[in-house]
Amino acid sequence: MEDVLQLARNSAIGRPLDPNVPSNKAVLVGSAAAGAITLAAHLATRRPKPIRAAVASAEACFMAWAIGRELDPDEQSSAILAMPLALAGRAFGRPGLGASFPALLAARLAAGTVGAPLQPADAAQVAGAGLLAGGRPASWPFAVALGVGLEQDRSLGDRTNIATGATLLAAAVGAVVSRTVPRPRPPGLAGGAWLAAVAGAGLVGARAGVLRSRTDVGDRPLQASRVSLARGLTVGGVLLGAAIDGRRALVSTVPVAAAVLATAATRLAARLDDPSEQATAHAPDQAGVSS
Repeated sequence: MEDVLQLARNSAIGRPLDPNVPSNKAVLVGSAAAGAITLAAHLATRRPKPIRAAVASAEACFMAWAIGRELDPDEQSSAILAMPLALAGRAFGRPGLGASFPALLAARLAAGTVGAPLQPADAAQVAGAGLLAGGRPASWPFAVALGVGLEQDRSLGDRTNIATGATLLAAAVGAVVSRTVPRPRPPGLAGGAWLAAVAGAGLVGARAGVLRSRTDVGDRPLQASRVSLARGLTVGGVLLGAAIDGRRALVSTVPVAAAVLATAATRLAARLDDPSEQATAHAPDQAGVSS
């Protein structure tokens, strides 16, 4: 049993929730509140499937928060702001996990926030996420992002290439099994504005600059270049997904887009508040210092 617990602690993709951490407590409370608000609204208006809608809202808020802390590890306010944005984005429809879960793992692997070496069991889970991503065209870009994220961690040695290939193959299998053919519908005026905001946010928050945060395991400084890569993969996944599958992609990537928007808003506010942030945002890749 101790070996199993040690393996879980050394996982490169697991980040446990600690209710004693303010941001972790915020996501538990915020997700529950989002679910309660949605449930009350559905019951008051007698809309169908209120419980399913409430779970979807709580899920969207949680995933937006989780992705937000990968994209902006220095500022917990980005992850927290992503939650109400995801709840607002629920107006487009019910997201599900088909895009947000692969996007989360891709961002986590690319950014290297956990800091533990990749384990064979981790690689198998990532391949499973690739299979999930292959099931819908909106998520295909995130299957590729998973492969890119895997290639950032060479702790498996030559087996990293095998894990990457297995992930992309699993995504292809998922696409074939689902028999899903893209039939994109225009996202509409509101959806187009949402996607335009995501594109603009991607430009604002493209460079991570100097980071203060350190990895969960090993207490090593995060690399700005890897966090910047995670942001680029996430923004690109949202926009490419929309190009492939139109409005369906808009709906399924709501939590991902919310994290992108929140990160850009937080970074922009920091630059306006402190002009020196503008300089550090364009600084060369540097290791952070303990916060």
